[in-house]
Amino acid sequence: LVMMGKTVMDIPKHSDIICLGFVSEEEKFSGIAGAKVLVLPSEFESFSISVLESMALGVPVVVNGKCEVLRGHCLKSDGGLYYENYYEFEGCLNYILTYYDQYLLMGKNAKKYVNTYFKWGIIIEKITGIIDYVIKSNCDL
Repeated sequence: LVMMGKTVMDIPKHSDIICLGFVSEEEKFSGIAGAKVLVLPSEFESFSISVLESMALGVPVVVNGKCEVLRGHCLKSDGGLYYENYYEFEGCLNYILTYYDQYLLMGKNAKKYVNTYFKWGIIIEKITGIIDYVIKSNCDL
């Protein structure tokens, strides 16, 4: 288990746990690209750049299902799994480690999801559409 980012709890000392803390962008992307899966246990995400970064690299995610946004990314993309308790978390990891073909498909689905909905040009197009709508709506008043 390799952990990156801010430590918000005591991490047990164990040879199978590597806690890197904050890392450079290059190290972060290298770590994600080399990962089997990205796990984001937070219940309190409003969007989650790290989940989308992982998905953009074709790395499936396992997220906290109590977070509507993270669960939504998994449901819309078929690029990850979500859990709400320890046993579901264990089941998600076992599934990923057991069903290799499904794991590969989740990675492809994740990448397709990000490329379809979150590439820069698509975002600009959506924002431009919203601005045009607001301008047009105000002109009709």
